[in-house]
Amino acid sequence: GFCKAHDRIGHLLLRERRVLAGAVRVYRAAIEADPGNANAHLNLGLLLLDTRQDLDGAEKAFRTAIEADPGNANAHQNLTSLLLDRANRIKVQNGDMAKAAALHDEAAAHYTLVVGPEHEVVQKIKAEAVRLRAVSVANARRGGSGDPRKGKGGRKGGR
Repeated sequence: GFCKAHDRIGHLLLRERRVLAGAVRVYRAAIEADPGNANAHLNLGLLLLDTRQDLDGAEKAFRTAIEADPGNANAHQNLTSLLLDRANRIKVQNGDMAKAAALHDEAAAHYTLVVGPEHEVVQKIKAEAVRLRAVSVANARRGGSGDPRKGKGGRKGGR
């Protein structure tokens, strides 16, 4: 119906990369017509992420798509990528390794729903979360911030 038509028009505008603001308006109209349309939320999130670098808007759209359709693999995959991007930005910008680790944990949980818990990528994301938590603990013990491999005066040797 009306909502599917808006969703398709928004998708065509996005694919053609012509009128981006128009695509945003069309996706929002589709969402207003049918707030439970997971694909409209997903496509809005992709548009906000790809063209505007609106991480907050994209994250909200991906989360809403997942609420509307918990089995939507594309929404989980895109949220996973966004969370990992946020974690990397946090590591670089302010060195909050505990927050970066929490984002890795959440990303692993979402990607597990797509590929299963034993998948190599899930295991790598979880391993990075463990590493970041260890860095955070080491930083707290020495009163520093950031990655101890880059800092000064980190302790070496045994326990």
